[in-house]
Amino acid sequence: MKILWALIWLGMVSGALGQGFSLRDGAFVQRIPTPVTGYQPDRWYWLVTTTSNNSPFAINFTGSGTRQVEWGDGRTTNHTGTASVTNIYATTGNKILTIREVSGSTTAIAVSALSGNRPRLKQILSPANGMANLRILDSAFTSCSGLTAAGIPKYALAGLTNVTSLYATWSFCSGVRTFPEVNNLTNVTSLGVTWGTCSQGRLFPEVNNLTSVTNLGSTWYGCSAGTNFPAVSNLTRVTSMIQTWMSCSSNTIFPEVNTLVSNTSLAYTWYRCSAATNFPAVSNMTSVTNLYCSWQFCSNATSFPAVATMTNVYDLSATWGYCVNATNFPAVSNLTRVTTLAGTWTGCSNSIAFPDVGQLTNVSTLQNTWEGCSKMTAAPTIPPLAALSSSTRAFYNCWGITNALPQLWITNDYPMAQSLGTHANCFTDCTNASNWAAVPLNWR
Repeated sequence: MKILWALIWLGMVSGALGQGFSLRDGAFVQRIPTPVTGYQPDRWYWLVTTTSNNSPFAINFTGSGTRQVEWGDGRTTNHTGTASVTNIYATTGNKILTIREVSGSTTAIAVSALSGNRPRLKQILSPANGMANLRILDSAFTSCSGLTAAGIPKYALAGLTNVTSLYATWSFCSGVRTFPEVNNLTNVTSLGVTWGTCSQGRLFPEVNNLTSVTNLGSTWYGCSAGTNFPAVSNLTRVTSMIQTWMSCSSNTIFPEVNTLVSNTSLAYTWYRCSAATNFPAVSNMTSVTNLYCSWQFCSNATSFPAVATMTNVYDLSATWGYCVNATNFPAVSNLTRVTTLAGTWTGCSNSIAFPDVGQLTNVSTLQNTWEGCSKMTAAPTIPPLAALSSSTRAFYNCWGITNALPQLWITNDYPMAQSLGTHANCFTDCTNASNWAAVPLNWR
């Protein structure tokens, strides 16, 4: 038996070492490739792999500079100005190409979206030497699914201190688990979609020194394997957090955000973050106007941060929809600018009571607002709403209600809500309500 386990262990070691890991102090540590002897310090080294003859590899350049590309197959080309350059590799295999700026200023670089092109990039072998004038890395390596954690040096971008945008730089790099450092790129203003949909990403670089950043839209969107995201509390210039951690479904604790007082939107910010049981405070974000789907489908959460100070909010559509384990929700009565409660608490089937909405007199839609809230025992008081135009399925399947249903069918109080089709199934199955018999048939 001991011999068998020894053979299994040796097999594990051999497999791990072959996959880019080193054995250190009895544990496997990922081994980041370092440039081999002979790499020149004035150029950027990439590894491209082709699996069929006559396969292209293309790179997009922007700017007035002249850059030289040695393609790794004996061919060298020079290119000036904004251009998309392509090399056709006659044979299959690994090719080490180099890029260096000869003169002028190349301000942006990106692996081309040419069909089948991006997955051919397998490794970034060195820091971006020889390309110090780069300012834009938007979509530079997006969808380069052939990259893995072992294929990107920790300091790959360290010398690019003139860069101002990392928009979608690594988005859809589905094979990468760890990413290069960016915290010294202090001129960066956008982290929009930077690591979006990196579904295997586990470790993301620190960003809290990037105090010029204004955009955190979709920054870690779809990073479903991530369990630890970097602090953002110093990024006080941020104005957009739309979809920032959307669908980060494995993470349980999210970074503090209450210092980001310039932010104006939390739409989809924690949408489908289904493993988290609670979320960071947002009460200081008084400039926020939109809570659309902010915590929708956060099915493991039992409570949510207070929003009563966010009096500029006008949209509460689906804000807490399908938060099935929540038993209470934050007060909203101060949010008197709200015009829509469409789906706000739909599917919140474990909550008995819901926030007071009696002060929200500007609401124009109650569509699906409490649909499926079957444990709710008392329907809320709804004030006269001159602008109410839709209440379709507002209380659909709320069979736990025993008090009187709101009389939305009263013409004087809800003049725009009477048109046929605007209130279909509004009170379907609310048969235990004390005034069920008075509900018009076309509202049931």
